Amino acid sequence: MSKVASNNAAAALRKGGACISCRSKKHRCDAARPSCGPCARVGMSDLCEYDAHAGFSKTVWLQNRVKTLEEQVRFHTEALKIIKAAAINTKAQKTAPVVRHPVPTNSPTVPIVVDLPRQPARRKRIRDPVAISPSLPLELGDPLSEWWNHDEVPLNIRDYLLDIFIEHRYQCSFDFSVSRFLESLAFPPTHAKSPHPALVNSMMLHACRFAHPSFQQHERLFFNRLRMALAQSIAYADRLVDFLRASALVGSFFYFKGRLLEGHSYVSTAVRFGMALGLHEITSLNLSAQAPNPLLAPAEDIIELGDRISTFWLLFCHDRAASLAAGLPLSLPDEVSFVVL
Repeated sequence: MSKVASNNAAAALRKGGACISCRSKKHRCDAARPSCGPCARVGMSDLCEYDAHAGFSKTVWLQNRVKTLEEQVRFHTEALKIIKAAAINTKAQKTAPVVRHPVPTNSPTVPIVVDLPRQPARRKRIRDPVAISPSLPLELGDPLSEWWNHDEVPLNIRDYLLDIFIEHRYQCSFDFSVSRFLESLAFPPTHAKSPHPALVNSMMLHACRFAHPSFQQHERLFFNRLRMALAQSIAYADRLVDFLRASALVGSFFYFKGRLLEGHSYVSTAVRFGMALGLHEITSLNLSAQAPNPLLAPAEDIIELGDRISTFWLLFCHDRAASLAAGLPLSLPDEVSFVVL
């Protein structure tokens, strides 16, 4: 009896130890080499083959699993350190000092104000938001009580994502006056000088790609809010330059996702609307030389005019990128004349 038991134990194979032929036919294989018993009995010894990685022991599998889990622990530990540092910095952020150099009043050109921050610009808080608790992993519970169900994104989450986008903005070919943008966040969302919610949501949508992995599941939330804000912006002709920026950014987001046709749809619409606003005809930094446009009020200062020029080049770059990457038609063809600084 003991001999039979030992034979049965020897015949028991690890998963994946049988030859390919026996495994496909669901035959009991003895894993003999160079050919197993079942294949030899039916005259198929020459077809008896084994997987190159067969015999992978459970011990080796467990060791590899432990290494994978250790790498995940290190990743989440570093991510929580970043969130903790961001939460601490939000309590001490101040607006960066600005050195202003106006052009003499007798100069024929318009006074230009140059921002020379001595340190990275910091936004001015309306109130001190509740900081994310670094001691509670996001996988175990949300310290902000399901913030995605609120009408407005909590300020600390908004600022965290905006900081990330500003750091990575050049990956979207997007340049703008960061200090002016941060100052405008102090206004209510409906104020004319506040960035339109469409622009803010498009920035947070992009930031989800670079933020803590837990934010990636909320990309659809920011996209849905972005679509609603775009519709409201165009319906009421509200902050149309922000409408162009947000449309270009959502197009860029789809480009990064490999959804070129959807991205091109947003970008091409923004390019044509930008031409209707006359962004391709800005020829001077002289504020008094701005061409009147029934859809867009003249820029109030040189910084706002510079942001409009940057918006045009944002649209231009994304339009050209889609054409080169996917062979899509240009929305701003070479035949169209534009003279933008």
